[in-house]
This record gives sequence, structure tokens and C-alpha cells, in this order.
Amino acid sequence: MPKTTRLVGPPGTGKTTKLTTWARNLGIKYGPESVMICSLTRTAAKEIAGRDTGIPDTNVGTLHAHAFRAMNAVSPRKVFGTKKHIEEFNEIAPRKFELSESATNKEEGSRAKTNGDRVKEKIDLRIARMQPIEADEDREFMSLYSSFKTANGMVDFTDMLTYALESVDCPYEYVIADEAQDYSALEWAVIRKWSQQCQGAVVAGDADP
Repeated sequence: MPKTTRLVGPPGTGKTTKLTTWARNLGIKYGPESVMICSLTRTAAKEIAGRDTGIPDTNVGTLHAHAFRAMNAVSPRKVFGTKKHIEEFNEIAPRKFELSESATNKEEGSRAKTNGDRVKEKIDLRIARMQPIEADEDREFMSLYSSFKTANGMVDFTDMLTYALESVDCPYEYVIADEAQDYSALEWAVIRKWSQQCQGAVVAGDADP
């Protein structure tokens, strides 16, 4: 049976050093290209991999990036989010669902500017929490937005994880996941699924988020 090892402790207790050692040893055992390292940011993931582990750069990043890469190996898609994509969506959307460029801006401090932004933000949050979409307005927007993406061969950041959970098998032999205390329910579901499909996983995080 695949095994998930949990590494729990507050900042400054050596989790990164321990994960680096794990990554190096797993790379020796399974091959560097067979080990995945993920964290909430690529910078944080590279902190683990950048200490002479031998893990390839392509195997290091956010869970979204790993999911998108694995999905594209099976069914290539574009990422919804450019100014042109938003303009094309707004051409077919009613005014109440028009999006601004803030709708796809994941940087801290970005704010919803239109009602469409706010509806999309609410839907993304409910999907991340693995909660049903219940409000009529939300369901109407989601139907329109999903149809647009499908017709144009696109996915957004939330789709990357939902596709990974529903349709993409783990492409690695071992998973190393850091900052797990801040993962959403959807991210946890992907980690659990992938860890069951491969040799195992190491999941690290703080005891008190």
C-alpha cells in the first residue's frame, strides 16, 4: 500500500532541510525525474530542490503547475487569462457577467472590479472548498464560462486541479508537498489521489496554520 509520511512542525524546526534530504534520497532510489516537489509558490518549492538534490527543474513548482503539465500530456489546453481571452469572453457574456483583468490576477491584494469578477471569485472559492454551486446566478455564470472555455480549448487555474482530481493520474513515483497547512480541500484531494497512485508521498506543514 502507498504510504504518506507527515512532517509537522512550526517554522525554524528544520522541515526544509529534512525535505531536501528526502528529495535527494528519493531521487537516488526512483530516479530524479520520478520525484515531484510542490509548494504554494514555485520559490518555496525551489528552496527544497535547490540544495543539490538533483531533481529536475521541471519537477519543481506549484501543484497547479504539476497538474497542468500532467493534463497537457494527455489533452493540451491553453490557460484562460490573457487580456484577449477576457475580451472574447465579454463579447458573448451579458453585462452582469463581464470580467475585468483582475478576474485572473492571483497576486495578493488584487480585487474584484466587476460583478462577473465577484461571481467568479465566489465560485472558485466554493470549488476550492469542494462545496456545491447553489446560487442561480453562480450556476448561470458557471455554465456560460465553462462552455466558453471548452469551446476554445482553455482551462483556468481552478480547472487544473479539478481535471487532475477527476481525470489525470499521477505522473511521478513520489510526491513531496510542502506548506500543506495552507492547501485547500481541492488541493488536498489531488495530493491524496496522487499519493495513492504512486509509491508514496511526504507531506509537510505547520501544526497551527
